[in-house]
Amino acid sequence: MVAAVVLTIGVVVGMDALARLAAEPDGIPAETATVQVRDGETLSAVASRIAPGAPIGRVVDRIMELNDMPGVSVRAGQTLLAPVSLSG
Repeated sequence: MVAAVVLTIGVVVGMDALARLAAEPDGIPAETATVQVRDGETLSAVASRIAPGAPIGRVVDRIMELNDMPGVSVRAGQTLLAPVSLSG
């Protein structure tokens, strides 16, 4: 029983360490995925949803860079490449 608890704690700590390693030094997740803009969302709202805890302004900038966007305007249903949090 004690071994199972120790093993579980080790797995949880290891997963947390992996999630931290996946973040770039500026706090933006390094992992990317395609995400879809939901009805009524702004680019800032998308950034907040997909990378909780990361600096929203930097995530917005990265989304704009990844998608070669001239501005922050998005529309519902739009697909974007974005940095995503592995734990979020």
